[in-house]
Amino acid sequence: MKRTNEEAMRYAKASLRISGMDVSKEQEDLVRKSLEGHISDEDFINQLKELADKK
Repeated sequence: MKRTNEEAMRYAKASLRISGMDVSKEQEDLVRKSLEGHISDEDFINQLKELADKK
């Protein structure tokens, strides 16, 4: 992953932690797939919904 994507991920995770939320490994992997262009925006949203339904 490009450096800017890694920096964005770190920043987003830190912001969520400050708000009292954590990012799971599954969520992080899904965001990486999206940022790297391995999945479409539609697939990203659908998979994100599936993760949310698991909780």
